[in-house]
Amino acid sequence: MKSLRIYLFIIFSFFFVSCQVHADSSIDTFKGIWSSIKSFPLFKVSFWKGIGQGFGAPPTGYVYSFMVHNDTDQTIWIATQNLASVMGGVFPVASGWDCDMVSPYTVHGQDYKEYYFELFIKTTPKSYSNHMPYLQHDDVLYQTEKINLIPGDKNSQHRNHFRVYMGKDFSNGSYKHSLKSEYIGYENIVASPKDENAISISSNLPSLTIKNSTDQDYYIGFTTQNPSSIKISLCQMVGLLEHNSFGLLSVTGSIQSLRPGLIGIFKDLESPAILTMKIPGHGFDNFSYTLEIYQDVGQQNISCQWQGITPGHYDVAVNRVKDITPIIGCLWYQSVAQLKGKNLIDLPGTVWVVSIEKNSKVGKILGAVQPGQVLTFNIERPKLVDKKEIYFLYVNQADTTKVQSFLNRFLSGEIGSDVIKKYQENLSSVIPDSALQLNPLALSKEAAASSNKADFSQALINQIVAGSFDLSRGQIVDSLTDVTGFLLGYDIFLPLGIGAGPFYYVLYPSYTANQQTPLPISAIENLFVTAPKGMPSSLAINTYAPTAYAMS
Repeated sequence: MKSLRIYLFIIFSFFFVSCQVHADSSIDTFKGIWSSIKSFPLFKVSFWKGIGQGFGAPPTGYVYSFMVHNDTDQTIWIATQNLASVMGGVFPVASGWDCDMVSPYTVHGQDYKEYYFELFIKTTPKSYSNHMPYLQHDDVLYQTEKINLIPGDKNSQHRNHFRVYMGKDFSNGSYKHSLKSEYIGYENIVASPKDENAISISSNLPSLTIKNSTDQDYYIGFTTQNPSSIKISLCQMVGLLEHNSFGLLSVTGSIQSLRPGLIGIFKDLESPAILTMKIPGHGFDNFSYTLEIYQDVGQQNISCQWQGITPGHYDVAVNRVKDITPIIGCLWYQSVAQLKGKNLIDLPGTVWVVSIEKNSKVGKILGAVQPGQVLTFNIERPKLVDKKEIYFLYVNQADTTKVQSFLNRFLSGEIGSDVIKKYQENLSSVIPDSALQLNPLALSKEAAASSNKADFSQALINQIVAGSFDLSRGQIVDSLTDVTGFLLGYDIFLPLGIGAGPFYYVLYPSYTANQQTPLPISAIENLFVTAPKGMPSSLAINTYAPTAYAMS
């Protein structure tokens, strides 16, 4: 302003000096001088318009596009304050304040807004009486004093993206959570030219991380539905997330993306969810999304919110990590008609799939299958300090009560321990001991793959194919229930693996050669992640409850 006063003083000094010089001349001469003065730029309308453009209006063609993503369950506000630029300074325009509400899990923005203006991301809708944009206010998550003009940004086609998330600060020995904002990057409003530095937005979300920062274990459920209250029975995926640990959740089966979806937090498998969390319908590609379950000091209940996605704004998953995505298993018990082989027979019994967590001694029946059927079942990875073993048992018994008792006694370790020991010896002959250590983060991809694939030694496979398999090695006799079963297969899973499957298993029909009474002399073949030829691909393999499917 001082420079403006000096400039005007020089102009008017020139005017008065000119009048003084011509005072001694005639009136006609003075009139001629006055005509010249009227033509001076100071007295032309174009001069004052130029002053207005130079002092307050933006240069032509300079715009700024932005979009704010509210990834929280709280309402936020986006405000802009129009500014006038006068001789290097910026001043708020009295009528230039605008404020818009952004509901939870929605977005708001504006394309091609002309310079100059101040951008605010706020937790309240209040405006400021002083309208001084460069003063900090407690309700502001993000603000810029002035959006700078860059020569290369003229007619810019960049849309700048911001995101609001739940951050935290460490104070007095503990964390306190509060809303924060982050700048993600820019996308190109037009498709071309290709810009490798631009970000992209889509509805695809292949995986996410969940951190349980509490001292309580919780079950995590996922559903693509949007019910008013979520229960375990509605979830396509359920996994146990232990206290003070990370859980990895990935797409599986027919679920190609976790968007849109709903996360439920459960205390147990019977009660309704104590918390639900909506997964935003759109997000940024190639960024890691992390949900955090936490309970701040003085907070009565737990909370669940999204963390940031740019570096430094989220917790890094190290050490205590578990894959909570259920592993899909498919067991195809082929019939003679399907295999079309010679000297084969369909046995009258049933193959049961059961699992045991070794350290916690938790057993579970996963399902049953008969010749000509495919059984799909979910395998939940064990706790962080445990490992889970899967067993395939053949039982020919019509009395369901006896079968249930036989399976329970096997799971409790009362029967079958000698047979299990023999299978574990076969497993150790083809898999190095280091691959089974409970330190999955140290495994190479190849070693992790081997630890999931429990094959027999080649000599044992040759015995099976030749029909000379020693039946006593797989036979389990329970004198209490008078039931005899056969262990036909074995596999092992660690807390963290290389994916959610599906893993395919095949059991071929039994040979009848040299057998007066047909007995199972085949063994389960684990084909790992390759579907066997001839098995239908349209199985509902993301069903939580195990189901048997008849084969045509």
